[in-house]
Amino acid sequence: MSSTRANAPVAVAFIMNSMGELHCLLPILAQAKRVEPSLRIIVVFKERKMPARLAEDSVYSAILAELGAQLIPLRGLVRQVLPERSRIRLIFKDFGSAPPGSLGPVLKHVSPNASLVLFPHAYAIHSTSEGPGVAYGRPRADYDQELIDATLLNTQLDVGTWSHRVPDRAIQVVGATGYTEWWRRILSRHAREQLKSVVEAAGGKKIVFLTTRGPHEAYLTVENYRYLVPLAVEAILARPDVVIMLKPHPREDVADLKALLAGYPPDRVKVTALNTLALASISNVNVSFWSSAVLDSIAAGTPTIEVYRFHKPNGQTVLDADGNIASIYTTLGLSLRAHDRASLTEALEVALSQRDELLARQRAVLARCFPDNEAQLDTLGRVLRDLLRASTRRTSARSTALNMLKLARMSARDFVDAVRERAGYGS
Repeated sequence: MSSTRANAPVAVAFIMNSMGELHCLLPILAQAKRVEPSLRIIVVFKERKMPARLAEDSVYSAILAELGAQLIPLRGLVRQVLPERSRIRLIFKDFGSAPPGSLGPVLKHVSPNASLVLFPHAYAIHSTSEGPGVAYGRPRADYDQELIDATLLNTQLDVGTWSHRVPDRAIQVVGATGYTEWWRRILSRHAREQLKSVVEAAGGKKIVFLTTRGPHEAYLTVENYRYLVPLAVEAILARPDVVIMLKPHPREDVADLKALLAGYPPDRVKVTALNTLALASISNVNVSFWSSAVLDSIAAGTPTIEVYRFHKPNGQTVLDADGNIASIYTTLGLSLRAHDRASLTEALEVALSQRDELLARQRAVLARCFPDNEAQLDTLGRVLRDLLRASTRRTSARSTALNMLKLARMSARDFVDAVRERAGYGS
């Protein structure tokens, strides 16, 4: 390693749970690299299956390679990250919980020049103009109020929700970076060949981009999941002029999903690992379970339909005029709403026969949710530049030693778990 590179500033990004975290992180890292071309990027995977899943998405893999990112497992923290601690300027973690003593805050404790930045792991909208879904949000105790330097938000609509969780001084609205023309060009360059093969495989048929999510205690019961998957597939396949490109949620059990799809013609239903923005750009319509994939699709030029069954409210739902649970997306007019075979069939007919008109209406709503989005790219650049220039903090030798010990324990625990997995003792 050259002396110039060895002394370059470092950004450490934690991927905690799923590939979905890369969706918003990659444009942010690319913008940080634009602001500081010498920046070295280290991506740390906490979930051991993530590197294998990353390999399935050739587009994201290629972008990380272009950024010169070093990819390491959590057990590599002590050997590969701690020696860089004086050069670490940015620590990125998704905006799930970051309480005192957790990975991001502890690394900041031992890195005197670093800023801790929370980033969105999707371009989801968490509030409407009528107010945030505070009752279902994480409490302030889930966040280290002192050590969080910036929480990056996609839209002003979400400020109300996040002001109940993190310090106001840390909130920075930087827009949906992945929806900018700059990022579209980057994705197109890396995805061109893969998307060409998808279009060719469709054989002239229209592409319905189906985005699903797996069962989750808070969002979707197993019963509703097993109802929705065949409902969506059968309603779509009833049209002879379409094929389905199905993108599972990053945390969905793909084996379970494929078992549900086993009886459908494989030439018309294909499961893919490519990212939503790229796939939506070549699709005719998006049919989505409740998901921010509807926003990705509209941004990429594809109208959307949401088909879903809520079993209880959450922070991204409202009650409609009939007292039923509805998502923020259908309430705002970002997606047509369907709940059964008949309503989905009707919505598909509208979306395919009146595609341009529907897309124009949905794009107008999206623009109101993310106003001045292209200009916000400069806002993100300014925020990152300021964070890179943040002044050095003083930390006591005792505090540094204690937190280095905590990181060593986290790293060792991951190493032991990995050994146990390989030996067949469970995950």
